Amino acid sequence: MGNPRRVGGVVDRIEGDIVVVVIRDPDDPEMTREVYVPRARIKRVDLQEGDRVTVILG
Repeated sequence: MGNPRRVGGVVDRIEGDIVVVVIRDPDDPEMTREVYVPRARIKRVDLQEGDRVTVILG
């Protein structure tokens, strides 16, 4: 694995215990990716769609 990178994104939707975050692809800035993060791994408790979050890609 490479070095972990912090990437900013926006909460697209919340499906049960999974938060779907849309980020710009660090390898191709023209594209976006969806990242699936367990809700327990996000510090903010009051998450809603459209909130900005930071995820660590590793």
